[in-house]
Amino acid sequence: MSSLGAFAVTGLALVDFHNYIKRASGLRDGRAEVEDAAERILDGVASTFATLGVVREVDIRLYGGWIDEAGNQSPDAAVLVPLLPYLRGRRLGIVVRPSLATSLRRYPDFTLRGTVRFRARRRRQKMVDQMLGCDAAILARDAGEGEIVAIFSDDDDLVPPLLVAHANNPSTVRWIRRDTLLDRPNDRHLIMLGLRIIGGYSDA
Repeated sequence: MSSLGAFAVTGLALVDFHNYIKRASGLRDGRAEVEDAAERILDGVASTFATLGVVREVDIRLYGGWIDEAGNQSPDAAVLVPLLPYLRGRRLGIVVRPSLATSLRRYPDFTLRGTVRFRARRRRQKMVDQMLGCDAAILARDAGEGEIVAIFSDDDDLVPPLLVAHANNPSTVRWIRRDTLLDRPNDRHLIMLGLRIIGGYSDA
């Protein structure tokens, strides 16, 4: 696993909120679980970028099932939206600016409905991986010199868009994963292509 890089001064973190964090045991209240998850994600992102030593600020886009079929906020989004101003600030000396990704960066005024589905037999997320992957490709392409686009997810569904993002700007993209012990069938080839994969992120 390679390091993040030595010359970054700003960072972009794209985080699959519900995939990447394990909810703390013992918390039975939904609001407390979401708040705890948000705090631990931001601490983990700041800790990851702090290994660079020269990163000063990180914009953090949190991806998840935030908007239902009717265009209403999900319960998790309803907890996070008023919390965001209090989550912004310095962590480990890095300014972090979290936001909820409810639209693609390419179409910021087009809020995507149905990223969480309540009308289905059971609640489920839709389009979240695709949103993250599309944004990764666009942001990597448009990144300036020294910028890092870090994708925080354990989901192998992101391998194809990560390849596109890497092709757009090989020096920019990093894949940050929590679990590095799984047998990942594409890792060897991804590393041969130069995609930087970083493990060891802890959400504890």
